[in-house]
Amino acid sequence: MKKTEFTITTILSLVILVLVFFFFIKYHWNRRWLYYHAMKLPGPWALPILGSAHLFHGGYDDMYQAMLRLTKSQPPLFKIWLGQDLIFVTSRPEDCEIILSKCFTKGKFATFMDPIFWEGLLTAPAIKWKSHRKIINPSFNIQILNSFIGVFNKHSKKLVEKMRKHAGSDSVDVSYWLFRNTIDISCETLMDIDADLIKGQEEYIDDCIKAEKYSSTRMIGVWYHPEFIWKHSPLGKLTKATSDKILDFVRKIIKLKKLEPEPLLKNCGDFPDDSMRKKHFLNNLLKMSENMTDDDILEETQTMLVAASETTALTMATVLLTLAIFPQVQEKIYEELDAILWNTDEITLEHINKMVYLEAVIKETMRILPTVPFINRRMTEDLHLNDCVVPTGSNIIISIKNIHDSPLLWENPDKFDPERFLTERDPNRSRCAFMPFGYGPRNCIGFKFAMLSMKVMMASLLKNFTFEPAVYKSIAEIECFYNIVAKPKKGYKVKFSERKLYNNNDKL
Repeated sequence: MKKTEFTITTILSLVILVLVFFFFIKYHWNRRWLYYHAMKLPGPWALPILGSAHLFHGGYDDMYQAMLRLTKSQPPLFKIWLGQDLIFVTSRPEDCEIILSKCFTKGKFATFMDPIFWEGLLTAPAIKWKSHRKIINPSFNIQILNSFIGVFNKHSKKLVEKMRKHAGSDSVDVSYWLFRNTIDISCETLMDIDADLIKGQEEYIDDCIKAEKYSSTRMIGVWYHPEFIWKHSPLGKLTKATSDKILDFVRKIIKLKKLEPEPLLKNCGDFPDDSMRKKHFLNNLLKMSENMTDDDILEETQTMLVAASETTALTMATVLLTLAIFPQVQEKIYEELDAILWNTDEITLEHINKMVYLEAVIKETMRILPTVPFINRRMTEDLHLNDCVVPTGSNIIISIKNIHDSPLLWENPDKFDPERFLTERDPNRSRCAFMPFGYGPRNCIGFKFAMLSMKVMMASLLKNFTFEPAVYKSIAEIECFYNIVAKPKKGYKVKFSERKLYNNNDKL
């Protein structure tokens, strides 16, 4: 009897070993082209199963700096294994033009941002993105965007008054005030709802920041990559609860708009006719409900709300950090603004178009400290670059930060020099040498909205306040971490005081 049991156990063990061996061979055989093309490129040493995850042992706090160290130690095009995922990393502009013009499927790491964006424009599959982008495009017509200048003015003045109460403080992190301000702007422009009718903006901001942290932690922790493990982990459950709270806030906005389909916002913006207002983002989505499900509307509303608010706020906060370090640049902006706005507090489109130096400063800040430093795509078919093939099933990361820092593309790239954006673009420089808003058909849909709102708000702030450094004395000291977007580890802390204004009589 014992001999029979031993024989059965032995046979079962052998069968299991054979099956495991078979599936192991089959798994790797199906991935043979990944290995084949990966062998043709240099890259860091990789461990079995984990790949090069050991390079990111510092966690999400160190992920950004680890990525920068890695890209600086490797050629402009290299490969890295993160777990079982093959990732090509490039900082060659010629590659970027090909990738961003042909590849529209977001990379695997974009799926880790689902708790924040779900399947909105930023992370949606290519087919869904194409149909939704076509629906949403009319909401970013330049005529509609120009009509928002009244709202930008209104909230810029509110921000100035809020900050005036804290002028003279030793150190203030301005990012939260800016984020809170841009949330209200997005509500009144894109959602066409008076921000005062909406409650819970502070909690919404906190929840978005938490969800970003959790998603970044998953991104770097390869053990969290399998969906089953993530869903049942304590962090995965916490992320789900936070994500649900974010959705509840957005549902309230949509419900409010459905209950009051007529404009909830009066006397903000100049609209040639009512048809223009119907094209405002949320109005447009609700009108197109026959082409979009309730979940589609929810996802796109959340994506647009946080994307239009946070990246704009953080870019402005970074500009203020930079201007605090360079008082001479700050003074040049003020001289430009003083010449344009010396007899008015109401900024118009004509004024905005004259703010060429301010725009150059914003662009130079986005070049040297991009809020979105990387773009990720997943290959759904083989992609042929100049000297390699990026195979189906692999991911590719474009390092915007490295491109913006390249001495082959920019003269003295480490120098903060807004003047470089006041001259005509070098015709020999790639169109992908500067892409803070991405490039190609899947670029940022709201880049014109962002630039308009930033110029109005920055003009209001710099006309009223002088900014000084509180933590950072140079650009080199601003060390960032990656929390879906790049953020300074020590925050956006500056000192500011009320600006001593010129005598207007001197202008007469």
